[in-house]
Amino acid sequence: MFFIVSNIVEHSVPRVGCSSFLSRKYIQSPPKKRCPVLASIFQSFFPAESNTSKVVQLEACNISHDAQQAVFVDNMAGEARTLENVNLEILEGEFLLLIGENGSGKSSLLNILAGLDVPDQGYLKWYGKKIKSADIVSRIGIVFQFPEKAFVGDSVFEELTLGLEHVLPEDIEEALDVCALNNISLTTSPFLLSGGQQKKLALACQLLRFPLILFLDEPLSGVDHFSRDSLIKVFDKLKRKMTIVVVSHEPAELFSRADRVLQLFGGQVRQVPESVIQKAMEWRRLKQNGF
Repeated sequence: MFFIVSNIVEHSVPRVGCSSFLSRKYIQSPPKKRCPVLASIFQSFFPAESNTSKVVQLEACNISHDAQQAVFVDNMAGEARTLENVNLEILEGEFLLLIGENGSGKSSLLNILAGLDVPDQGYLKWYGKKIKSADIVSRIGIVFQFPEKAFVGDSVFEELTLGLEHVLPEDIEEALDVCALNNISLTTSPFLLSGGQQKKLALACQLLRFPLILFLDEPLSGVDHFSRDSLIKVFDKLKRKMTIVVVSHEPAELFSRADRVLQLFGGQVRQVPESVIQKAMEWRRLKQNGF
């Protein structure tokens, strides 16, 4: 995408596409060109030498969880494990849906896959090689259930560019366009946005980091019907263009978009058969039609 220079009063409220606002941030430095390999925020940059489609492998994962302290603890005698002997794979370019009831350990598993927590036992592999959890964080993007708790910028623009040394205006515009935030003023406080807009902003921030994998924790919770529909349209744009892992206990609208559906139950992960998914989708259609 390109910015169109227009005659805009400098003190007017800047909006996405307003080159006079965005260009001021870069006018003191030479214009930067995007690497052809990264010509879009959607452009994957998986290792060219990789001969496997398995981006992440989690093997023999065990972890115990102290619900009162909300921290991971060593396995204690008689304590039920949150995750027990979990093995799963994330395939390159897939939309993986991880479902389960509240408290089933979905978010715990997501944090391990994203490198935010370390299992008591087991290990992670990236492209067939073992990797430390601390080395994963810089390679992924993650949007939490309550993204507003992580906002620190005074404006949408500050939030988008926070921690990024080289952000091109066209990347910002593309990220906001994909996330349906074109009409949001870049000077608006992130805390004044609606719940759905905050989730979209958090998603746009992660896209600007060019993640290898995008993790979404309960992306449809806490928003109204309109925002749910809008977020799903965003997911449809992202699908097939990057690897996405979604954790949800309200997965109805996501079944038809998922390449695979895994259920976390009793501390273990199992794949949901296609026949079960089809029945769930049919039941939802009947319910929507008043049957």
